Amino acid sequence: MNKCIYLKTDENLTFDGEEHVFPAALGGIQKLPKGYVSDYVNGKLFSPLELNVMRESILSISRIFIGPGKRGKLNEKSQTKSKIGIYKDSNNEKNISLGYIKKGQPHQIPQLVVRYEEKPNCNLINVNTSFMEFLQELKNNKHLKKINLYDKSLGNNEFIIGYLEHKVYMLTKDKNIEFDYIEEIISKVVNEFNQGNYTSDIENIQPSLNLKMEFNIENFYRICAKIALNYLALKRGQEYVLNKRFDKLRNFILGEKVKINCNIIENDFDMRIEFPSESHKIFINENNGYMYAMINFYGTTNIYIELCKISQQDYSVRKIGNELDRFIGYICDWKSRVEYDLLEYIDMYNNHHERLNRKI
Repeated sequence: MNKCIYLKTDENLTFDGEEHVFPAALGGIQKLPKGYVSDYVNGKLFSPLELNVMRESILSISRIFIGPGKRGKLNEKSQTKSKIGIYKDSNNEKNISLGYIKKGQPHQIPQLVVRYEEKPNCNLINVNTSFMEFLQELKNNKHLKKINLYDKSLGNNEFIIGYLEHKVYMLTKDKNIEFDYIEEIISKVVNEFNQGNYTSDIENIQPSLNLKMEFNIENFYRICAKIALNYLALKRGQEYVLNKRFDKLRNFILGEKVKINCNIIENDFDMRIEFPSESHKIFINENNGYMYAMINFYGTTNIYIELCKISQQDYSVRKIGNELDRFIGYICDWKSRVEYDLLEYIDMYNNHHERLNRKI
C-alpha cells in the first residue's frame, strides 16, 4: 500500500525510492518496502537533513576517523574527509597551514603561505606545480567558491590561500581583510618573483590539526528519531507506525517545533553479549508508560529517545508466535556489510559460543 508513514497520505506523492532504516552514509543496508516513505520526504526533506548531520555532528567525527565513506562505501577512494581546518606545527605554533583529516590521517591541501613586510616571504605547501602556475590558477579562477577562515595568531600582513576541489580557502587574521587586499599583495609577490627576488620551496611541518565543529543537536536527534520510526515500520509494519500515538514523534522528525525527550547518555548497553566492532544498534522497549528507543553508534555514542506514551492495554506483553514483541532490536554491522535482527543475532552468538565450549 502506498501511504507515507511521515505525511500519513499518498495524495499527489510518488513512491519510486526506498528509505534506509539506518542511513546509507552510516553503512545502512536494509530498506523499507516501497510505498512506506514518499519520494518527497525521502529526497527533499531527509536527504539534506542527513547530509547536514553526516558532515556536522558527532557522527561526522567517527566517519572521518573510522568510516564508512560516501553512501556507506568501504573503498579508500570513497572515504570521508573532514572540513578544511587549521594546522599548527606542534614544534612551532607560528607555522600555520590548511588541511583535513581522512581515515584518521592529516593531509595538507595545496596552498600559498604569505608573510609580507618589505618583501614577500612565501612558502608553497603540498604544491606539485611551479609557484607561478599555482598563482595563475588562483587568478584564473576568481569565480570559484571562496571559503573564509580566521585565526587571531596570524599577523596583519600574513595570510594563506589554499585550493582544493574547485574551492579557494582564505585564512586571514580577521574578517576585516578583503580579498582585493590579498590580490594586491599577490601582485607584489608576482613582481618580486619576476625580478628574481624570490624562489619557492616546500614547507614541511609536524602538524596538529585544530578543527572547530558547531552542529545543530536537534537535527542530530531528528535523524535518531527517524531511525527509530523506520525500524518500527520494518519490524511491526506500515499500519502500526501510522497510528496517531506516533504523530508527535513524526512531526518532530519532519522539523516541527515539538518537544521530544532525547538525550545523549553515558550508560552503555549491558546485553552481556559481544556485538560486532564499531557497529550501530537500536533497541526498543516499553517501561513506565512509555515506549523508548536506545540507539548506539560505533559502539560508543548512546542516544535515548521517548517514542510515545502507551496505555496499560498496549503495555501488556504482546506475542508474535513465541516471540516476545516488547523488546526488539536491530544491529548494523557496516564493516562486514551485514545486518541482524536482535533475536537472530543472539541465537547466532549463543550457538557460536556453545560450539566453542564443546571444542574446549
